Amino acid sequence: MSFRRTRRAVAGALVTMALLGACSGAGPRLSRAGFAAKANQECTTLEKASDSFRLAQDPAFEGAEVRGFLHQVSDRFRELVRNIDELVPPEELEATVDRLVEDLTAYADGLDTLAARTKAGQGFAAVIQSNSPLVRRMNTIASRVTTAVGDLGLVDCILPA
Repeated sequence: MSFRRTRRAVAGALVTMALLGACSGAGPRLSRAGFAAKANQECTTLEKASDSFRLAQDPAFEGAEVRGFLHQVSDRFRELVRNIDELVPPEELEATVDRLVEDLTAYADGLDTLAARTKAGQGFAAVIQSNSPLVRRMNTIASRVTTAVGDLGLVDCILPA
């Protein structure tokens, strides 16, 4: 098989996978109210994330403990992303839901990066101060998420502070 045909075959497979992935929702297309109700139920995950985030910020914890709490928050965000991504929103909400899922994933990635950059003996405040460019990006993402959850009517999906 020539390089050109191989490239076309790979491109075709990727397009097929993308189409199948886009249609792989866990059920029928939901109404706007139905999507909001189910997504809000999934957002209860954020209560646990908020608890872990508060613990990460506690000055009594440093280093590995802060890392652990940040990873717990990230894990909760990833769980939320998986669960919301399985819902099939109405067509008019698909683009907003896709952006929300992307932003929540990016926020979780930022939390994991902060965790990885936490040094032994370092508290949360020091981690934030030494990673200000990343924290600014995460704040921008959080702002977009706040707008998206408002647009989608997801009152229970407020990022932990």
